[in-house]
Parts: sequence; C-alpha cells; structure tokens
Amino acid sequence: MPIKIKNAPKRSLDELKNIIPSFRNEAINIYEEQDHSHFVPHKIYDPSVFDLAAGKGLANTQQTGWRYLFQDEKGEYHVAEIGMDEELDEHKFHHVNLGGHVNSFVAIYDRLHNHEHVEEKHYEINILRISPIYVMAIWLKGEDHEHEFFIPLAPVNSKFEAGRTYEYDEFMPLLQEAAQEVVSFEEEHASATDDLTRIEGIGPKAATILNEAGYTTFSSVAAAQPAVMEAVLKAAGSRYNFLDATTWPEQAALAAEGRWEELDKLQDELKGGRRE
Repeated sequence: MPIKIKNAPKRSLDELKNIIPSFRNEAINIYEEQDHSHFVPHKIYDPSVFDLAAGKGLANTQQTGWRYLFQDEKGEYHVAEIGMDEELDEHKFHHVNLGGHVNSFVAIYDRLHNHEHVEEKHYEINILRISPIYVMAIWLKGEDHEHEFFIPLAPVNSKFEAGRTYEYDEFMPLLQEAAQEVVSFEEEHASATDDLTRIEGIGPKAATILNEAGYTTFSSVAAAQPAVMEAVLKAAGSRYNFLDATTWPEQAALAAEGRWEELDKLQDELKGGRRE
C-alpha cells in the first residue's frame, strides 16, 4: 500500500511558492497542481527533550512545520522547511537544507514503499526531530490504525542505527535515555557558561544578551526554538533584527557533544550563520 502524502495548507504552500523558483528554472504554479506528492509534503515534530527525559513520550508533541522535498537544476535534493504556529495559523519560511540528513531521507523514502509494514497498511510520513540529542527520524504514523514505527536518518546519535526500523516500544526508551543524559548534564553544569560565540552568527554582544536570558550553555541553545532567541535579541534593540537563529540549535547540539570537527564542517557551509 502507498505512503499517504497529504497536501499542506495553502498558507504553507504560499511560502513554498516563493522559494522554489530560486532553485529551479521553471516557474511552478503550485495552486494549479491538485497533487503535490512530488514535493513529498510531510509534517515536522520537535518534542521537548525535557518531556522525553520525564517519560512523557510523544502524546503531547505538537507539529511545528512542514517540509518539502525538491531538486535543483543540477538534480541535487533539498528540503524546504516552513515553520508554523498552529494556534495562529501562521506559516513562515525557515530554511532550505541539503546534505547528510536530506540524502538519507531520499534514500529511505525511495525504498519505503516496499517496506514490509507499508505493504500491509497505509502510513503517513512525518519527521521527528530532537536536536539536543542529535536525532532526526522518519516517523511513520498509522492511517486509520494505531501502529507506528521510526527510521533514524544519518548522521544520528550513537544510541541509534541509521536506516534501521524501530518499533515504538524499542525507540522510545532509547530516546528517553539519550534525553536524560542531556538533561542530567545540563543540571550538573547549570552554573557553567559556554562560549556561545563558537556558534557562527552569535557575536559577543548577542552572546551576552542570550546569557542574561538564560541561554548560558550550548545545550540550552540546542534545546531552544530559533524564533524565541530571535525575539529575545530583537527586544534588546533594532541592531539585532538582522540576526537569523535558524542554524544555532543545530550548531549548538554539535558543540554540546564536543563534535568540533563536524561543527567546523557545518560552519564551512554557512555564511554568517545562515545557509546560503
């Protein structure tokens, strides 16, 4: 049976419509296309690492956005992420990504239709992302049934095997264990202050403002929502309006784990902390 691909809300598609022509020659009239499955629209969920550590699972996890898959003129795959506020019904372009996680997603998606579970029942494809513990996984939720399973994308936290199928009862204890390690480390080093300027895009003055707002460690930045940090900085003065915190949690997660070579490689791909 096929993976269920659902069209995203029009406001999210409005944002996508503005992005796609920058990467492809032809203009695309998204609204005239009744089927958007070639963009593989899928929901993003970003559960709290503290809720996971407390054993609350995913029951209260809210959708934070939509992602779309597309190819550029050279055939390279990208994903565009459109964030959302469900209560306000607001949608805002966040970023376009490429590289490891995107290529891993494409490889798994291409063979997912032949997965033993999918051959028997319908599933909806989603992304589960927990940046503080460096986990991004495809989350297959049952359509008209309760079964669900997960497939981590490479690169991933060492507790998981990328590309492997995990049942819920196996996956969640590993997530909880990884989350508890991060939370325990944060509590043990609560009085410590990391050098946030190691994160590309955060200068000395911005780091001081973030420190005063409680973002004193790499782990705290990794667990934060970019929009919240941007709001903190904008409140400190108009000079900080231009700062884009989209990649800060991703960078901070690597720094928190001491993965400096990977951080350097990521920062080589950035310009002023932004993906070009």
